[in-house]
Parts: sequence; structure tokens; C-alpha cells
Amino acid sequence: MPRRTLQITFIDGRPLAAHLTLDAAPAPGSCASSREIAPGLVVDLSSSGTPLGIEITAPSAVTLEDMNRVLVVLGQRWVLPQDAGPMFPA
Repeated sequence: MPRRTLQITFIDGRPLAAHLTLDAAPAPGSCASSREIAPGLVVDLSSSGTPLGIEITAPSAVTLEDMNRVLVVLGQRWVLPQDAGPMFPA
């Protein structure tokens, strides 16, 4: 089973955007659609509606709690603070 990964793009030391690949997501390129599920959070879906990942389009406006609320809705496990790295500073 593939592990969840968080990729963050920085500009001038600040997060510009990020992508959280969800557990057991199919190979890259299998996204059939995307939809905004909360402000600054866009879910990538397979053709069958399975969530593949979450795009964080506004990192400065999204909190770890926001992300975890979305993950619960999607039936995924939470992101722990130590796993979020610099994306959600304490």
C-alpha cells in the first residue's frame, strides 16, 4: 500500500501550495476530476469517485484542523502535527 505523502512548494521561505497524496492512491495521472471541499482545499477524485489527494491552494488560509476535518469527511486518517512539517507551524 502506498504511503501518504505531503509535497510543499515554497517561495521566499513560505508555502505557496501543497499536495497531500492519500493512502492507497492509484498511480499519478489517474485523477478524473477535482472539487473544492473547503476554502483552500481541493480534492482530486478518480473516475469512480475515490479520493486520491488534496490540493492545498491557500496554505496561509488553511489550518491543520481544517485539513483534518476534510480527511474525516473523506474517511482518511488525520495528519499529525509532526507529520505536517513546515506546512502547519505550531
